[in-house]
Amino acid sequence: MREAILLDQQFWIRAIYLLINGGAAVGINNLKCIYIYELFYSCSCQTTVLNREQTDEWKGWMQLIILIYHISGASTFLPVYMHIRVLVAAYLFQTGYGHFSYFWKSGEYGIARICQILFRLNFLVVVLCLVMNRPYQFYYFVPLVTFWFMVIYGTLGIWPQAGKKDENGIVLVYV
Repeated sequence: MREAILLDQQFWIRAIYLLINGGAAVGINNLKCIYIYELFYSCSCQTTVLNREQTDEWKGWMQLIILIYHISGASTFLPVYMHIRVLVAAYLFQTGYGHFSYFWKSGEYGIARICQILFRLNFLVVVLCLVMNRPYQFYYFVPLVTFWFMVIYGTLGIWPQAGKKDENGIVLVYV
C-alpha cells in the first residue's frame, strides 16, 4: 500500500522505483516510456503543440546541455559537437517561433516591445563584451537571435497588413 501511495505522488519516484525493481533493461525501457508520457502530459490548460510552457522547458534543457558542453570542453569530440549544433539550431528555431507566435497572436508591433526585446537579448552580452574585452561577434548566438528577431519583426511589423486583426480579433492575411 505504501508503494502505491508513493507512486502516485511524483514522476521521479515512479522512475526510480522502475529502475531499481524493474531490472536493468526492462527498467530503462519503462523509464523511457514514462519519460515520453510525462513529456507530453501536462497539467497546463494549453494543449496545443509548441505552446509557450513546452518550448520554454525545452529551451531550458538545451541551455543546460549547451552549458555543460562548453564547460566540459567536449567540442573536440565530433559527434558531441554535431549534436550540439543541432541543439543550437533548434534553440534558434524555437526562439524565432516564440517571437512569431507572439506577434501573430497579439498584433502588438510597438517600438516599446522592440526596445524591451532588444534590451533583454543584448544587455548582458554587451556588458560581458566590455568586461571581458571581446568583440560583440565573439558571442555569436546573441547577434544571430537579434538578427532573426529583426527579420521577424520586419516581416510582420513593417507590413502591418500581413498580421492585422479585424474587430473580431481574427488575423487577416493580405498578400
